[in-house]
Parts: sequence; structure tokens; C-alpha cells
Amino acid sequence: MTELTRNEIVSRWRAGSSIRQIARELRLARNTVSRVPAQLDAQRAGGGSPAPRRPSRLDPYEPVIQELLSRYPDLTAVRLLEELRQRGFTGGSTVVRQRLGALRPHAAPPPVVRFETAPGAHYGKPGVMFSDSEGTGLPCPESVRHFP
Repeated sequence: MTELTRNEIVSRWRAGSSIRQIARELRLARNTVSRVPAQLDAQRAGGGSPAPRRPSRLDPYEPVIQELLSRYPDLTAVRLLEELRQRGFTGGSTVVRQRLGALRPHAAPPPVVRFETAPGAHYGKPGVMFSDSEGTGLPCPESVRHFP
């Protein structure tokens, strides 16, 4: 969301428009519109810091998780859950999987290998020309055009 949109929401809200009306006029979701004045109020009341995070069952096991990840960088969530259960963890696998995803650095996707073909050398799409033995351009035959 742009700063211009945020300003528009705040000005309409201060003018007395309802969240529903603002959302309808700006073509935004009501939850999105209602979040902007709430963030503004929280920012002014608390100096701009976000709301404190709820404590998790995994918080006491954070050093164990960090230590296991440093030793085994490819540790799976299932294996981490087994290790934590041996140490007394009673939570479920979802919270372990989410925490592991947040802690583990994500690898960059591999680059896409591109290749270029000469004009007419790649056929299979309608309207593409290909060459015969004499080098003349011939239209792609219908049987080749619809080949899967």
C-alpha cells in the first residue's frame, strides 16, 4: 500500500467516514482499511513499536534449536521435533516447521539456463517457419503445429 493511499484513508477516517465506506470508495478490503487507523493509533501511543510477540512454546528451546541448526544445517522439521520431544517439548509439528523456516536461511533459486535458436529451427508453434534442405522458409505443416 502506498503512502498516498494511507493518507487518503486517514483523512477520510478523521472526516467521519466509516471503514466500510472508505473500503468501498477506495476499492480495498475492510480489514486493510481498518488496519491503517489502528496502526496510526498504536504508533502514536507506543512510540511506533509494534505490538509485543506472544510467547511461544518453542521460546525455551531456542538455544537448542540454534545449536542443532549450527551442527546440522539440513535438519528437517520432523527430526528437529524428535530432538525437542526428547528434551520435553509438548507442542506440535506446525510451530516447529514455521520456526525452522524462519530461522534457516533460504538458498537463492538456481539460475534459469536460456538457449536461443536460429529463426525457423524451433517449430511447434503456429505460424513458425522452418527451413527445408534448400534453405527456403516453409510454413509449419498442420500436423507438426498441433504436435503435443
